[in-house]
Amino acid sequence: ERPGGGQPTISMRTDKPPYDDVRVRRALMMATDFEAVNDSFYEGRGQILTWPYAYSTTYADLYLGLDDPEMPDSVKELYVYNPEKAKELLAEAGYPEGFKTTALITASQVDYYSIVKDMWSKVGVEIDLDVKERGAWQVIMRKHEHEALAYYPQGPVSMFYTAIPLRGTSPSNAQMLDDPIINEALDRMLVTLASEGETAGMAIYKDLMKYVLDQAFVIPGASGFSSHFWWPWLKNYTGEF
Repeated sequence: ERPGGGQPTISMRTDKPPYDDVRVRRALMMATDFEAVNDSFYEGRGQILTWPYAYSTTYADLYLGLDDPEMPDSVKELYVYNPEKAKELLAEAGYPEGFKTTALITASQVDYYSIVKDMWSKVGVEIDLDVKERGAWQVIMRKHEHEALAYYPQGPVSMFYTAIPLRGTSPSNAQMLDDPIINEALDRMLVTLASEGETAGMAIYKDLMKYVLDQAFVIPGASGFSSHFWWPWLKNYTGEF
């Protein structure tokens, strides 16, 4: 078995209120019951921390997991369902009664977003699901014309060096990040990849995740597993599909 793809992320436009306030972003993480989603969809076997990338054996050196001893407690608490703390953070940010927002998605994301919509309603946040045909959705995402929340799939982990979920004009950066701390670390990572190799470069990326995940720019969706079978006489197979 290997991790499955297509996890339904929720990107928040950090260049606009209310998502320019980290307290709001952290509140919405705590208002999301990741374990319930994992148990319901994947029998508890899925990955929960899947953004910017899910865990992959080949790229294990860049993944900072929830059980990693280097993971800050301030990040771990984001993945624990805590609607009361979420309400407190929203009140601190100036939204004691919550707020209304919209999410740009395609039809394939309706089920997942409907679950999140129900969870967030318990802390006063109402989501209007703006469901678009895939072509229309792609045009809006490429132009960064989504209003607030949006879904956009991640690229393969092998492209981590491009860092398109963390900066730049790609629709993968639906959260509109242009963060000096991130930019400096990524520039340093690129130099290190060229001068010292992939392992050293991935170590910089992993260390950066302590900051990135703490900022709660994106709410990840749990990722399931896919199973691969092949004949025992097939030699030199390394998992291609």
